[in-house]
Amino acid sequence: MVAGTILSVLDSSILNISVLPILREFQTDMAALEWVLTSYNLTFAMFLIGLGRLGDLAGRRWLYLVGQAVFVLGSALGGLARGTGELVAFRAIQGLGASALAPSALAILVETFPRKSAGRPWGSGAPRRGSRARWARPWAAWSPTPWDGAPCFS
Repeated sequence: MVAGTILSVLDSSILNISVLPILREFQTDMAALEWVLTSYNLTFAMFLIGLGRLGDLAGRRWLYLVGQAVFVLGSALGGLARGTGELVAFRAIQGLGASALAPSALAILVETFPRKSAGRPWGSGAPRRGSRARWARPWAAWSPTPWDGAPCFS
């Protein structure tokens, strides 16, 4: 559950370090690339509240698993994208999956821990959030492949 949540947050900005390789690989302009970068966050924001409510009604665990499957599908398809139009669509699919993952994961944490120890999951995540910038910095020197989140050395 933690890995899916971290991926959904990390994926909102992971392509920022690969702007130049994407411009070269897809031979596109900056306007099209802006849509590649924005489509994930836009879709994530559009469906976040509605899918959170759906999780309340239909089951949080079910929605978390569906969100994870949609997220992985969008990521795999993004790796197979042959142009910026496809990459925009597949990043939007990832955003849809992440918008199901995020509220479901938080709700599952709140359900799992009793009120007395409710701060435990939130406090245990603080060091990870604080160190995220530290371990993400070496990635900036890598040149990512079209596979989102699977960088390789250039």
